[in-house]
Parts: sequence; C-alpha cells; structure tokens
Amino acid sequence: MDYTAAWKIRLSDDERMRLSLFHKARTAAEKAAQVLVEEFGAGQVYLIGSLLKEDIFTEYSDVDIAVSGLKTERYFRALSAIWGLFPKGMEVDLIPLEDADEYIRSKIFYEGVLLHDKERTVRT
Repeated sequence: MDYTAAWKIRLSDDERMRLSLFHKARTAAEKAAQVLVEEFGAGQVYLIGSLLKEDIFTEYSDVDIAVSGLKTERYFRALSAIWGLFPKGMEVDLIPLEDADEYIRSKIFYEGVLLHDKERTVRT
C-alpha cells in the first residue's frame, strides 16, 4: 500500500471515529437534559456550541449545556450526575442561564437548541 492510500484510510477511520463520538455525545446531551429536568428540577435545557453541528465538532470539542431553574445548591450534584453520561474524557460546561450575562443569554436563545422544557414536549 502506498503512502497516499494509507493516509486516506487513516483519515477515513478518523472521520468515522469523530462522527461516532459526535453522535454519542449528542445522545448523552439529550439524556442529560432529561436528567436535569426530571431529577434536578431544571426548567429548560439548551444545547449550544460545537455539538450543534456535525461539521464543526472535533474530537477535542466539549459539551456546552445551558440550564434555567437549577437551584444553586444543586449545581455540582447535577453536573456530577450528567458528566458520566458523556464519552470518557469529554469536558462538560453547565451554564446557569440566570448567571449568564445578557450577551451569552441572547446567543443561547438565538443559536441554541432547546433539548428539554419542563412545561412542554420538545423534539430535537
């Protein structure tokens, strides 16, 4: 096998692994949203960042989840509960909407995807 063919195979394998990681992380984010609402009383859960688009997601991407209605005293327990849902080594940022500045909130509402809402059913 020549050098070019070997690199094409490697890139193809890397792309398959990246896409697999993306789908595992996306599924975990949906489960995390459910946990945040049902077990920790969150109101709404949004997904933001690179996990929104398959083409910008990399193996180094983290997970950015914004949440409303999560009581401050439950934050670290909630983060701990959802962290284990994601692929090993993946970082998780849990952003309380109430603590985010106006610019971040507007980005979340404009660009984010609502994963779960305590008040209604959401389809992603």
